[in-house]
Amino acid sequence: MELLTFVKDYWAILIFLGTMFAWILKYIIALQNGIKAILHDRIIQKCEYMINREYVTSDDLEELEYLNGPYKALGGNGTVEVMLREVHKLPKKK
Repeated sequence: MELLTFVKDYWAILIFLGTMFAWILKYIIALQNGIKAILHDRIIQKCEYMINREYVTSDDLEELEYLNGPYKALGGNGTVEVMLREVHKLPKKK
């Protein structure tokens, strides 16, 4: 009975909080998707540059792995994995 009284007395606040929660969740998802898109673009650009350059350095590989970690955690797809495999096949230079 106390719960019903609480809801009756504070229904407007509860609706407001629910709406705010939904908006914040939508905003966070949009930020995650945006960050994932930026990481995807940056990784692909770096891979294409190295493939065109026809060699890779240990610093290049380290930076790619640094970018790829968060990209994977955000649910990145296999396109980047294909490019990374191609980069790993390149001759290594210091």
